[in-house]
Amino acid sequence: MSWDFTVTKPGTFQVSLGSYEISTGSGRTRKTIYEAGHKMVLTVADQERKFAVVRDQDNVERPSPYFKDIVSPAGSVTNPEAGTYQLILKPEELITSEGVGPALRWLRLVPSKGN
Repeated sequence: MSWDFTVTKPGTFQVSLGSYEISTGSGRTRKTIYEAGHKMVLTVADQERKFAVVRDQDNVERPSPYFKDIVSPAGSVTNPEAGTYQLILKPEELITSEGVGPALRWLRLVPSKGN
């Protein structure tokens, strides 16, 4: 997968990936599935970062009562000048024991402090 994005001010950005749980069934057969452990490779401006999609209670956001986003830090990237860049996300190893794989909701780039 890839995304083009524009940086108006150069600097270093912290990158994170948000994924979510999948619910199946209903009533007594309802079950929640989240497959963690995927190994991913993220590339921006010739910078490659390898990271794992993990499930950690400290890395959970609740954007609404209906969703729980699991946040996986992917590291930092530096965009040396203003302009358009491409972010590429590729799986290196996928865990699909439940047939779900990574349920990607978002990617976030946040300027590092001091930018």
